[in-house]
Amino acid sequence: MKRKIRLIYFCQFMLLALLMLSVGCKKSNNSDDQPETAAALKTKIVAKWKLVSGSYTEYDAKGAVVNTQDLSGQNPIPVYDFRENDRYYVTDSGEPREFFYTVSVTPEGKSRILIDSSQYYDITSINGTDMTWTSEIKAADDNPGTIRRAYTEVHFQKM
Repeated sequence: MKRKIRLIYFCQFMLLALLMLSVGCKKSNNSDDQPETAAALKTKIVAKWKLVSGSYTEYDAKGAVVNTQDLSGQNPIPVYDFRENDRYYVTDSGEPREFFYTVSVTPEGKSRILIDSSQYYDITSINGTDMTWTSEIKAADDNPGTIRRAYTEVHFQKM
């Protein structure tokens, strides 16, 4: 009788282990997942994108909002034309202005874009129609001034 009970427990344990392995090892097939390589990320970025919405917010040392700026109220709507040669062109009024960009994926898996070798943005989502960038800049604790943190979030839509 003991042997039969042990066999039943062993079979249940093996079934549970197999079930956990089959569920735990599947990769997500969601197309909204971040690309795993810089080349895949660049492939998704190369296109014309229009600025849909955005905001820039400054915070004081206590975390209270000091200033907020809406970045989406521009007229005409800015168009960002990302090209394969690591350049992009912004057209909002008049002639397009040229800038440089570099995409990367951090060791932690964060997708990033570096604009003109000076400003990093995390690409928090990108798919076939939409893209969102965020940036957070923090002032050192020993720096004087009321602004301690600035947060930018920008949403684009593919044209």
